[in-house]
Amino acid sequence: SSGINAEWPLRPGQSLASSAAPIGKILDYLQEDLDSMQKELSTWKTENRANDTAIKSEESNMHRSLEPLREQLSEMDALIDREINKISAMKCTISQNDLQIQQMLSTMSFS
Repeated sequence: SSGINAEWPLRPGQSLASSAAPIGKILDYLQEDLDSMQKELSTWKTENRANDTAIKSEESNMHRSLEPLREQLSEMDALIDREINKISAMKCTISQNDLQIQQMLSTMSFS
């Protein structure tokens, strides 16, 4: 019994147990962190859905409020096109009248 240590078989087990305790605490902390992160992710997802809904509502309101302006713009564009056509017709008439005047003046100068 002088060369054999009776505590030797217990030491590796005790060492393993004393090493496992901090690892267990670390795993507990990791689980708490994961739970906290899951809650935060859930909060952000909820906020994201609420913001998406608010954005869609605002877009819908914007489109509804712009519709009368779009109609007014379309009417104004049609009015502008009509006026441009009138101006073109008037220019054509002026050009024809100018040509007739030039012809009349040329016949008067020879007589």
